[in-house]
Amino acid sequence: MKRLLSIAIAASMMLIGTTAFAQVSVGAGYINEPSKVKIGDNASNMGAMNGFYAGFGYDINEGEGFGISTGLYYSFLTGNVSVPSLSFLSGDMTEHALNIPVKAGFSVPVGSGLSGFLNFGPTFVCGLASSIKPLGVDLLKTDNYKHEYLNRFDIMVGANIGAVVNNMFRISAGYDFGCLDQFGAGIKGKNDDGSTKDRGYSLNRSRIKVGVALLF
Repeated sequence: MKRLLSIAIAASMMLIGTTAFAQVSVGAGYINEPSKVKIGDNASNMGAMNGFYAGFGYDINEGEGFGISTGLYYSFLTGNVSVPSLSFLSGDMTEHALNIPVKAGFSVPVGSGLSGFLNFGPTFVCGLASSIKPLGVDLLKTDNYKHEYLNRFDIMVGANIGAVVNNMFRISAGYDFGCLDQFGAGIKGKNDDGSTKDRGYSLNRSRIKVGVALLF
């Protein structure tokens, strides 16, 4: 996963260095991130975290309305979650992460100074910090990455839709689904070779986001 993240960063840098028409943006928005847990044959909702994202984007116009969007965004999420039979992963959770989207799409003019767009692709997520306070008790606060309860990395795939006004202001909404299991070896255990066991446990996340951006 670290190699994939490195590839994503390298690809983003290559896109930024392209000679095609490009536009820089600064944006922020709201995130709702529900999670679904599967333990054996039983599936349940872990709960949802809410928060925000902020960062910069780099949009490359390849012509004929086609374009590629990338960037670097910080996200903060917090909320009360609950995992059946895993009391140490039930409580107030807080997470910080870096996100690198690489999405391709197209835009069409819909009126004077107004255009609509749709794009699709992956977002590479790298967790910076994740902690949980079981039962909301500060003294029980636990580092989810240190104890390998959760994995730092995820690849979320989804789409954004929105509008650009006067080539200066953008509003967008999007949905992404996490493709990688987020439970770590601290939950599943390890094999003799150090790899994570497959015990029928899985945790997958999804994101709903709404945001605005200023284009330069």
